[in-house]
Amino acid sequence: MAESLREVSPFVDVPVGISRLATRPTTREWLQHSVLFFLTVITTTIAGIVMAAPDMSVPDPALVSVNDYLLFVPRYYVGTVVELLSYAFQHPRLLTEGLTFSAALLAILTSHELGHYFACRRYSVDATLPFFIPAPPLFLAGTFGAFIKIKSPIPSRRALFDIGLAGPLAGFVVAVPISVLGILHMQPGPHNVTYGIVFHDPLMFRLLGRLLNVPLDPYALPNPYYMAAWIGLLVTSLNLMPVGQLDGGHELMRYLANEFTN
Repeated sequence: MAESLREVSPFVDVPVGISRLATRPTTREWLQHSVLFFLTVITTTIAGIVMAAPDMSVPDPALVSVNDYLLFVPRYYVGTVVELLSYAFQHPRLLTEGLTFSAALLAILTSHELGHYFACRRYSVDATLPFFIPAPPLFLAGTFGAFIKIKSPIPSRRALFDIGLAGPLAGFVVAVPISVLGILHMQPGPHNVTYGIVFHDPLMFRLLGRLLNVPLDPYALPNPYYMAAWIGLLVTSLNLMPVGQLDGGHELMRYLANEFTN
């Protein structure tokens, strides 16, 4: 969900004594990124409402003509979203749950991307503001993640390492207190319900549970802090894999570069 460095330019030796200032975002860029962020707030809020809302039955659209069959899926999809939002506005608690989930998840994603962004500015590397990618309502966590785009060469392997590592570290720092809130807000759930898929607690949750002396109940009801931290930690761990344009891939590039040059 958070692909941070989308393009990595080759290393360029910067002459000593010459510093290059990274360009600042224009008004148009601020507007573009703000619109994407606002749309992501909406879609993640809907995702949080879905997690907190009870199972809802939406009547199937009438199937009379050929067009009814062709438009069955989009009509059912739109009807489900409208019914969900209508129910949420009638029950403000669900709106609060959705907004809390959105704020917690976007806090982790935003800190991750801003870690990359400010590291780029530290090394005078041109980079865009974070691009947030909203997902269709009812799909996953309401977002496909975020990324920044590098627009100028990275001056050294040290800069590549620091830029790549700054994102996961910043995201992790924010994810820890959100995880603590998630654990402290856990409520016991029914033990006589059969679940098709069970999401186990991450190792950090288990360690925090022991430190806080809060036993983790596998049947506990999900709360927005817990779900946001769970998703944020999952994305961070996947992003550290040494593959392609993920952050772990950039750290692997630096390691290999050191091996071959030494």
